[in-house]
Amino acid sequence: MWASSEAGAVDLVRLPLVKPSGMCLSHNKQELFLANSGRLSIMRLELSTDRLSVAAGVADKMGSDDGPGAQATFTHPYSLVCLPDGSVLVGDVGAKALRRLVCVENCQ
Repeated sequence: MWASSEAGAVDLVRLPLVKPSGMCLSHNKQELFLANSGRLSIMRLELSTDRLSVAAGVADKMGSDDGPGAQATFTHPYSLVCLPDGSVLVGDVGAKALRRLVCVENCQ
């Protein structure tokens, strides 16, 4: 399994999940979303390729900013629910908020 970043693919050993908590399987059963609580982000695993990428959140930057995935911040993303419309609900327990991830491009 490997992970992607702006710099390219990296070995997951160098980019470990830290305190993963919640996960959900997308409605189309093609992606697994993981709450990477220790890195304050939501990860997306493409099951057909084993490609792991950041769906939302800025690693190690705490906050509750909304916006595109690469700009959104979380305080303690903990639980996830994948909805039939393709969006993902995130229980951000640190912010005491229910957040929603919505795909806006390259959606299946």
